[in-house]
Amino acid sequence: MTVNSNTRTSSEVFVIESDNLREGLWPIRKRVDKVQYFLEHHNGFFYILTNAPVNDTETTTEGYYLARCRAEKSLVDRWQIVTVPDSDCTIQDMDIFHDNLVLFLRKNGTPLFCSISMPIDVDVQEPKELDDLNPWFFPIPSELCSIVAGSNNDFMSSTYQLVISSPVIPDLTVDYDLRKKTFTILHQEEVTTISANLGGLGFQSNVSSIQQNMQLVKTSQNWSDLSKLFSCERVEVISHDGVSIPLVILYSWGAHCHGESPGILYGYGAYGEDLDKSWCSERLSLLSRGWVLAFAGFCCMRQASHKARLCSPKSPLCYRL
Repeated sequence: MTVNSNTRTSSEVFVIESDNLREGLWPIRKRVDKVQYFLEHHNGFFYILTNAPVNDTETTTEGYYLARCRAEKSLVDRWQIVTVPDSDCTIQDMDIFHDNLVLFLRKNGTPLFCSISMPIDVDVQEPKELDDLNPWFFPIPSELCSIVAGSNNDFMSSTYQLVISSPVIPDLTVDYDLRKKTFTILHQEEVTTISANLGGLGFQSNVSSIQQNMQLVKTSQNWSDLSKLFSCERVEVISHDGVSIPLVILYSWGAHCHGESPGILYGYGAYGEDLDKSWCSERLSLLSRGWVLAFAGFCCMRQASHKARLCSPKSPLCYRL
């Protein structure tokens, strides 16, 4: 059994052996400022996500790398690095099962999920490239998607559930078969307000067609979106100080007037959280009136927000927004 003690900047994990309760709790590694680690137990090993310095130097990524150690009190300080992601990729989290390890990744700002067969049998005396572990990357409909893990509490299961959406993709519930490397679309959220908001804009035939596609999504197993009604694209915008900031821009093909439409810029940079760009039916009212909605990517502004700490009027993050 593990007991986790976490803050925003550091963590400490204690372990108690279920068959030796008299020994009590003991720490895997003492708390160190600015160092976080989280672990899962599998087949005699602790698998660890951490940003702990490697060879007394700071790690080069904002996320974590994967390590492991023997699940024995005398050996828990001997961490072996399994894989360190490339500079354009970060590991955000993990789930572990009897036959698979699922990693939550972010590559160039795009969320990704992949599974690796367990146990990991390769020699980990030297860190491996992620590709050397033969990961299966989950198919997703768009690089602009927001992805949230569903309820995946069965340790013996080979199925992993995600909820996927984007500004033009209503929520999809998808099961991924980690053994067969296939997926099944279970459900897509019905959009009951499309006709009311867009029917008067000359899109009634397209709306009806899209609603029919959504009703057939279970049998067709095709991703269904609203790209016939809305434009959704990612662009790079250069700030006043030369930093490139990704913007996701959303507008209605029919209601948008180039150079004349009003716009809203969404930005969020607190607590290390990314701005939510998932499907939201409440935006349909603005889009149907010609508004342009832009979402500022937080990942590329994270370094500036760390330096600024607080969003004062003179902080780099506020200037960039």
